[in-house]
Amino acid sequence: MHAEVVCDAAPFAEGPVWCEDGTLVVSHVAPGLLRRIWPATGRSAIIARTGGGANSAQRAADGGFVVAQNGGYDFRPIAPLLGLAEDSIPPYAPAPPGLQRVSPSGDVIYLTDAGLLAPNDLVVAADGTIYFTDPGPHARSGERCGRLMAFTPRAELRVIARHSSFHYKGTTTDAD
Repeated sequence: MHAEVVCDAAPFAEGPVWCEDGTLVVSHVAPGLLRRIWPATGRSAIIARTGGGANSAQRAADGGFVVAQNGGYDFRPIAPLLGLAEDSIPPYAPAPPGLQRVSPSGDVIYLTDAGLLAPNDLVVAADGTIYFTDPGPHARSGERCGRLMAFTPRAELRVIARHSSFHYKGTTTDAD
């Protein structure tokens, strides 16, 4: 495997989405935005500012995106572990955790933020249902609170599975 840097202006990038025009859209956990990258030239442009921590993105049928908003993360406490100099620590700009909708013009709205902890990865099913993980905030790393969620096209939010039904190292835990 050969790795190639196609853009150096995308720190803390996640959720890569290949678009039909050959561009790549990445979400930034910090400082909370979506960026379009033209891999052939390395050019990039910010297409939306989500605030918080844009953790994952998927394309919407109209050319916009759905974003898993984890609420943001303060990198200052772990900057030394990441080898970040003081002047390269991304700003902490928290936002409500939830699912966001980015229109093709870059406008950002919430689809839902009701009772969500820190949405992380997502996928959009053929019927428009958004399935996403909601592992909980990093600040409570000792608390086992992960969930798999679904948000339907009718704006219904439901828990598909929670940590009590997840398998850990080959066993199922009954903790809830």
